Amino acid sequence: MLSLDGGNAWRDQTLPRLRAVLPGSWFIPLRALRQDILTFDFRSALATARRPLLFWDAHGFEVAECVLGAILPELAPHPHLVIMHDLSDSRYTAPGSFSYDGQHLWKGVGSSGPRLKLGMIDSAEAQAVSILDFATRNRLPLHSADHSFHVELAGDAIALRSCGSCLEACSRSKAIGSTSV
Repeated sequence: MLSLDGGNAWRDQTLPRLRAVLPGSWFIPLRALRQDILTFDFRSALATARRPLLFWDAHGFEVAECVLGAILPELAPHPHLVIMHDLSDSRYTAPGSFSYDGQHLWKGVGSSGPRLKLGMIDSAEAQAVSILDFATRNRLPLHSADHSFHVELAGDAIALRSCGSCLEACSRSKAIGSTSV
């Protein structure tokens, strides 16, 4: 398991929270590095990966270019999954979220105005443009956790109870604190 952090958020925030709820064995396969994603040698790091999972939570067009142009080609030969943070599925957002409500157009990175709506993508981050372009050019489907929840879980009472129990346990955990689940 590899984690890259350009700052100290892993060491100062995430690690103490996880240590409070996970056994020490969970951290054994982890390589948590303070490293710039734009200069990291992904080819070497992913050379032995069999089923990589990429959790993408870094913002901006430069990072999107790195992920889409350098990391994904290394993942492509393997069964893999890319999970993106800061994107919602507009099919499941509140109807009022589509209104500008007196605000200006979305103006990109650092915009405090309305979120960007591109098809089913609802985001305030620049990589939303990049991932939609990439998926369209490569004829790749985009799936969302929101859609999966509504289509696959909403009619399954057992799965819903299981998810609810898990979320309830997470919300009570001091490890999660006030962060979103």
